[in-house]
Amino acid sequence: MSETTNTPATETTSETPKAKDNRGVKRTPQPLIADLEAAKAAKPSDPIEKDRKLSKLMKGGEVIAYHWGRGPWETLLEAAKKDGYTSELLESKTGGPITKDKIASALDRMDDAERAILLQKYLPTTPAPAPTTTKGGKGRK
Repeated sequence: MSETTNTPATETTSETPKAKDNRGVKRTPQPLIADLEAAKAAKPSDPIEKDRKLSKLMKGGEVIAYHWGRGPWETLLEAAKKDGYTSELLESKTGGPITKDKIASALDRMDDAERAILLQKYLPTTPAPAPTTTKGGKGRK
């Protein structure tokens, strides 16, 4: 094989923090790598990363990078992050943003017994004790 140099499309360091995936597994984000041979050489060695597969990132039919991910979707995700894209949920599953009015309306639709069970589950039965210290950590004199 010819000798190649690792030319990543994005910069990463060995100090990259691990992020938890949807199963709670801590994973090290993988870089986009411009060269195929360098990408093959950069296969993750951590046993927790064993499900990663090499995908190619293409634009206009041209391969622009390679990535070790759980699928092509993760390669696209890394490319979008690199380009500054972010995403967040806009609405709840039932539609529309969650507001105080929607919560109040849901509580109003409950009968007294249902509401009591819900409140008992989420509110303490005894009031929280009053703080005994001040900002400096010393009690009142």
